Amino acid sequence: MRYQSLKSIFCRILKSDSKKGFSFLDIAFSVVVLTIMILSIIGAYNWVMQSVQKNKNKTHAMNFVQTKIEEVKNKIINLSWDQVSPASLSSTETITINNKNYTRVTNVVYVKEDGSGNLQDVGWFTVTDLIKIKVTVSYTEGNDTKTVTMENLVANRSRTVSTGAITGWVKDSTTGNYLNGTGGYPQAFITTDQNPNYNTVMGISATSYTISRVKDGVYTVRASAYGYQEATNTVTVNNASVETANFSLVRYNTVDITLNKITGAGAGNIVRVSCNDGVSIPTDYTATIIGEVIGTFSNVKRPISGTTTYTLSAYDATTFATGSVTITVYATGSPGYTPDPVNFSLSGALTKGYLTGTIKDDTGTVINSPVPYVEVTDGENPIPTAYAHPGTGVYPSSGTFAILPGTWTATAKHSNTPPKYKEESYTVTISASLTTTRDFTLYRVGSIRGIVVESGVGKRDITINATGLSGTVQGSAVTDASGNFTIDNLPVYDNPYTIAPVISGLYSSSPTSRSGINVSSGTYTDIPIGYGVSNPTFTVTSTIGYIAGYVYKSGTTVPINTGVLIQVSSGSLPSLTTSIGPSNPPSSTIYSTVTDSNGYYIIGVPAGATSTTYNIRAVYVTNTNSQSSVSTVDVSNTNTQSSPASKNFSF
Repeated sequence: MRYQSLKSIFCRILKSDSKKGFSFLDIAFSVVVLTIMILSIIGAYNWVMQSVQKNKNKTHAMNFVQTKIEEVKNKIINLSWDQVSPASLSSTETITINNKNYTRVTNVVYVKEDGSGNLQDVGWFTVTDLIKIKVTVSYTEGNDTKTVTMENLVANRSRTVSTGAITGWVKDSTTGNYLNGTGGYPQAFITTDQNPNYNTVMGISATSYTISRVKDGVYTVRASAYGYQEATNTVTVNNASVETANFSLVRYNTVDITLNKITGAGAGNIVRVSCNDGVSIPTDYTATIIGEVIGTFSNVKRPISGTTTYTLSAYDATTFATGSVTITVYATGSPGYTPDPVNFSLSGALTKGYLTGTIKDDTGTVINSPVPYVEVTDGENPIPTAYAHPGTGVYPSSGTFAILPGTWTATAKHSNTPPKYKEESYTVTISASLTTTRDFTLYRVGSIRGIVVESGVGKRDITINATGLSGTVQGSAVTDASGNFTIDNLPVYDNPYTIAPVISGLYSSSPTSRSGINVSSGTYTDIPIGYGVSNPTFTVTSTIGYIAGYVYKSGTTVPINTGVLIQVSSGSLPSLTTSIGPSNPPSSTIYSTVTDSNGYYIIGVPAGATSTTYNIRAVYVTNTNSQSSVSTVDVSNTNTQSSPASKNFSF
């Protein structure tokens, strides 16, 4: 309407007789119309420039993220796993392009699955078979700080199923009896320094132990038992061999003493030691009562007699019960020495409390083969474990489970591969001289295994969720380099399960899920039976197709390197002068990117097996004008990043 009015005015001016001229109103109206046209052009130009700059900033940030992830992945892939150093691969750097600063933070850490199948960061130095790369690029846009973050996982491609083993026995060095929880002997605990997850115990009445599924390598095997000195042995597992590590543990030297309650003003609690006279006690002679180090006899350097007293300051201020208490003191500093006859004036004795209870499964059945056990810790200081009785489920299986007063975390566990029972933890409060009862119910759990493939090859880094009958996601796992996954610790009580890949909008899956899966305690359930690349659990197909090309100077192959806006839509592209916002959204989604310094662009859009025709536009803005070019391109999911649909432009 504006343009028709302007045209009619101009026509009147041209047709008017020179003697008649034209009115002042005609001139004013023409100026107003021209001004509106000029402001509209300037506004459109500014909008295009701002859009180009914002897209350019974001594209640069995304490129910085993607290139760093690929750089770190390539470094990891080109190294053997034991040469990878997440600490050296992590960095913070500033990148400047066109006088704009981008801060790129790269954090590379080892990760592992927790008991629920979720990934946990374990830092730079706890080596696992999975590494997470997280890259964040931040930059400013006006007064706002923008960030782009991406994560990627890299698996140890050389890892293999562990089939080696370490076996042997643990005995008392003097009597030759097995340390297996019978005949008054404690159960021995065996582990490796290189991988604490490789551990087991001498089972009740067992004559040997076995640590299964051990990877090839050199291991320091460590055996320990309550009241015995630790011992180590070195073995080399090679080509899935079974290696033997036997131990004869030495019991600590002991001496029985009697603690007598002495009454009277200022008498305190007196320890009377009746031993051979005239024997010096070295400064490293350390006393331990029921597993707790209580102090070093550092003041006693020569034979003494009479009623000389020495303070053993490691005690807290509590008192012994009336009468005599016989305890055992372990000489861990210099075994073989006998204390002088000496009277100690104690500042008090730290009296312990006790923990007991039962460990059963969720049906109320006693668990055995192997028996479960309870670990107690305050978060930093673990104490000896207590094993349950295989017949009654009561822990400890014999004697008492003495613990210092305070608040502790008690966890009931069971060792089995695959997991047979899910561990359970409680906070317990121990009071001096009192017994605290805490029963545990370990729920029966099973495992689901399978494989995800794409184009006949195992697909890595796909998350699989397992949802129980209750609707709760009870576990998840990420596929490894071969596409395999294992979801452990799935409660039997939530049968049947439905498993499904978490693929967002990047892939489609066939089938989308598998349901009606029942797990059994301590058993792998394979979906489907005999799963493999040719018989997969899920087949995923990409739902993204890629378009790529160059923008050249007209009539040449010289790229335009100042950043050209690329817009793609399955519908019509709006006019460049159209204002787009929440109140006026486009009729269809617009995908955008900006060419790089080589004039190249690549952009992903939704695509299926059948080609979809997209409208594509390049917008080239200079200091003097703006130009655009519109075309079409056919895209399918066969157009990958390495084989994109091609569309070039020139200006």
